[in-house]
Amino acid sequence: MKRTVLALAMILVASGCKPADKPIATDGPLSTQNVGVSFPSLEDAMTCLSSGNPIIALHRGRDKGKDQAENALQVLKTAYDAGFIMAEIDVAQTKDGTLFLFHDGVWEDKTTGKGVVAASTTDYLDKLILKTPRGKLTSYRPSRLDDVLKWSKDKLYLEIDFKSSANERDVIDIIKAANMGDQVVLISYNNKQAQRLALMAPNMMISTSNPQARRKNPQLAWLGTDNISDREMDYVQSTDIFTTYGQFSARRPLPENWKNIDILVTDYASELRGKIRQNQTDQERLEDCR
Repeated sequence: MKRTVLALAMILVASGCKPADKPIATDGPLSTQNVGVSFPSLEDAMTCLSSGNPIIALHRGRDKGKDQAENALQVLKTAYDAGFIMAEIDVAQTKDGTLFLFHDGVWEDKTTGKGVVAASTTDYLDKLILKTPRGKLTSYRPSRLDDVLKWSKDKLYLEIDFKSSANERDVIDIIKAANMGDQVVLISYNNKQAQRLALMAPNMMISTSNPQARRKNPQLAWLGTDNISDREMDYVQSTDIFTTYGQFSARRPLPENWKNIDILVTDYASELRGKIRQNQTDQERLEDCR
């Protein structure tokens, strides 16, 4: 489906043609939410871009090779200015309910704060300053999730990683409120979580290592960070399932058939863009799809 039916919708938009008055009969739903508008859904974007290089997604929203602070809205803006269109971000929550971007369970190393993240209040959160991985102090405070979603609308696709302090329903509700459902991927770590997320967000894309178990949501198979197994290679070659792979080492060679993977999540986005010899930025490639 991803390289045929959905591609037709993107071709119609790119060519300026209007879709037929009656829906096209298919063996699955045709994504028409973004037909005729400027920014495609993630599902449509992957469909259009699947014939070329994978989309590069910045792990923790930054380029580690440039010593940038993790999970910061200001760094996401820098990535967007550099031509990237996707980032993986981590969502945590204060004990009084504020959702924000942060990866670790404690404040040390990544901020000027101390102690357990889940035990902190919003007042304490607002006093902290982010540090880079090398310990350099930035001018950034931890970013609120609602601010990130509002800015990312019609600009950036986001993979949402739920930290243990974050309430899943609260996160999904704020995504819905920002009208960002078709620009996000919800990351699950097991079948139970994937099924739970599918019930709360039936139209949002879910990343899972076992995508065949959930067909109502758009499918994104997580292939891991190691050698791709025969079962996972079946996902790569499938026309019904999108795939994502973690390229977290700058020295590790890309997996076999990497060009058929839809999303490469990486700590070293600029280096990876050079390694795959991407002549156009992902923004430029996406613009060609419109």
